Amino acid sequence: MKIAERLKYARTKKEVTQVEVQQSTSIHAKTLSGYENGVSEPDLETIKKLAKFYNVTVDWLLDDNDSNYPGKEPFYIDLNEYEPVNSEAIILINGEPLTKKELDYILVGVSTIRSMG
Repeated sequence: MKIAERLKYARTKKEVTQVEVQQSTSIHAKTLSGYENGVSEPDLETIKKLAKFYNVTVDWLLDDNDSNYPGKEPFYIDLNEYEPVNSEAIILINGEPLTKKELDYILVGVSTIRSMG
C-alpha cells in the first residue's frame, strides 16, 4: 500500500471527511485530495501532523510493506489525555491495568527524565 492509499484508508477508518480533516489540521481539503489520489505527496511535517490526527505512526504511513502491520494499523495513546475509565485501550503492567494514580507517577517520572536532557 502506498502513502496515498494509506492516507485514504486512515481517513475512512476514522470515519471523517476531508473537510473535517482540514478543520482539525489546517491542511486544505483539496490538498488532502491530491495526497489521497497520488497527485502529490505531503512533506514530512504534514505527514507527522496527519499521523497524529489519524492515530497511526509516521512509519506506517511511509512504509509500503504491508507485512509490517498485518491486519491492524498502529495507534497512539497520549498518556496526558488517557483516562483509564473512558478509554478503548487499557494499558497493562504485568497483566494489571494502570490506575490513574500510577499513570500520574509515570508521567512525572518521564517528565523528569526528559527535563534532564
